[in-house]
Amino acid sequence: MFDIFLFMNSKKIRLINISILLITLLLIFISDTLLLFRFGLPIGEWDHELHYKHRNNISTFWENENSKPLTTNSHGFHDDEFPLKKKKRELRILNLGDSITMGLHVNKDSTYSAYMEKILKFSLNFTYHKKIYIKQN
Repeated sequence: MFDIFLFMNSKKIRLINISILLITLLLIFISDTLLLFRFGLPIGEWDHELHYKHRNNISTFWENENSKPLTTNSHGFHDDEFPLKKKKRELRILNLGDSITMGLHVNKDSTYSAYMEKILKFSLNFTYHKKIYIKQN
């Protein structure tokens, strides 16, 4: 089977090897494109500081039987858009936790943070404009 290579010069063998390499790379590229088209990008990505974070500005569905929408803002949070610079007299609360705190498999309005925001708004008489702000006297 490999006897044909004995009668070929090195230029032909090199050309065959390059052709095989290019065809292999083309097949990998086509299969990768088809897989991305079918399954989309993963919701998470590697981060050097955090090790894992959600992709920014994604709009997809959770991968389970009760497929709820998953959207992230420009910072990768499962929340409404907000500016990085805090406004004067604005109250911001950081919730640290696991997938339950993040709101795995639920809408962003059904997360622990969204419920806490509603409770604070109601019980502490806060003015509410998408986020919680301290009522000025």
